[in-house]
Amino acid sequence: MSLALFEARQRIVEEMKVLAEKSELTEAEDKRFEELEVELRRADKDIDRHELVAKASQRKALVVADIAASDEQGDLRAAARPSSAAAVQTRTVSPYALDNPSVSWFRDRATLVDSEAVNSDVDEARSRLVAHYESAQDEGAARTMRAYSVGTTTEGGYLAAPGYLQNAFADLLAAGRPTADLVGKMALPSTGVTFYIPTQDGGTAVGVATENSALTETTATFSQIQVDAARVGGIATMPNWLVERSFPGADQITLRDLAKQYAVKIDDIVLNSTTTNRKGLLQQTGLGASTATATTATIATLWPAILNAVSDVATGVYAYPDAIIMHPRRWAWLAGQLDTANRPVIGSLNPQNAVASYNGIGVPGQFSGPASAGNLLGIPVYLDATIPITFGAGTDEDRIIVMKRDEPLLMESMPRFDVSLDAEFAKDQLVARVRGDVAFTCARRKGAVSIISGTALNDTV
Repeated sequence: MSLALFEARQRIVEEMKVLAEKSELTEAEDKRFEELEVELRRADKDIDRHELVAKASQRKALVVADIAASDEQGDLRAAARPSSAAAVQTRTVSPYALDNPSVSWFRDRATLVDSEAVNSDVDEARSRLVAHYESAQDEGAARTMRAYSVGTTTEGGYLAAPGYLQNAFADLLAAGRPTADLVGKMALPSTGVTFYIPTQDGGTAVGVATENSALTETTATFSQIQVDAARVGGIATMPNWLVERSFPGADQITLRDLAKQYAVKIDDIVLNSTTTNRKGLLQQTGLGASTATATTATIATLWPAILNAVSDVATGVYAYPDAIIMHPRRWAWLAGQLDTANRPVIGSLNPQNAVASYNGIGVPGQFSGPASAGNLLGIPVYLDATIPITFGAGTDEDRIIVMKRDEPLLMESMPRFDVSLDAEFAKDQLVARVRGDVAFTCARRKGAVSIISGTALNDTV
């Protein structure tokens, strides 16, 4: 059996030699060479295993013979009795455990694979390896071992270098600008910082005419609202050394983050600005208002307020609202409400309650347009995490915005991104900057927006 294994190994080596002597291999030959390498390693393992089993069987036979001989001569019984002489124990020791610098397990393994190795070297290497595996099987074997540790630098830890998965870099997320993308748009004029929008506050009148009497006459009245622009911007300073040596590039990461934060700031202005002539939707006075009050909120306490807000807009601009904006936690709370039969009030594609449904899209990407999470009363619902959750006496309420989305007006210039190598030249630093101009008003037609507030908006799932 052992001879057959060696012959099979020799055939593999001969075929590898033929391929190795060629100056260039075809794709099929190259693949065959790789297969032969695998077969060679497998053949070596088979030979080692066979040699190990053969020697173990030989040792077992010798032990059995010795026991039988000792039993016949009575030596076995004598050995069982106490003796003043110290017992002598013979144990197989791995040749690699001895203090012999010319013997190496790694070198012997390489010798077996090396097709150019001398036969005597191969035989010696194989003999030592077999002895080593025998010692591993001998329960009484004296083996010299040392434990290495990845966690201890001096015991091999230096060899386990840390790896950094730069391609999986996780940048900082931002809430984006869903509400800012929903409202009406207009290009900001190229000059000026203060703008006026004329408005008509009172109209003419038409009545039923009486014969030989004057027709109804009422003079229309006009006014104007002021809108002030503001500059929005930010900078980041970083050493050129970092920019030039980093991956991903620190400048690319910083510019992308500036773009995210710029978008969030524009959204915050649209929602929360308290500046006169630039007040946000949640700060502007005179808009429609609806209150939902409850110690413990339920769908029954919030639903009438939603209906009132829809009515406010429909009455205020004679058009049905086309957007409801709320914080993600409020939509989650709504989706968790159950009816008396423990069925979700807000269903999915085929809702049991047709007044509300969700579509599973959720919050859009940071640089994508807004996507509705579902609808209430047929009105798309949009989620915006920039809506504060600190309103009310308990500083724990959020707000819901119902509006005709094209009536509020956002005017902004195209944001500009710049990089300067000269601003901090003496410090060898780079300065990245984003800036843009923005103006916003929701006072043009205040009836287009209604804000739902109240203690019913502090409950969460």
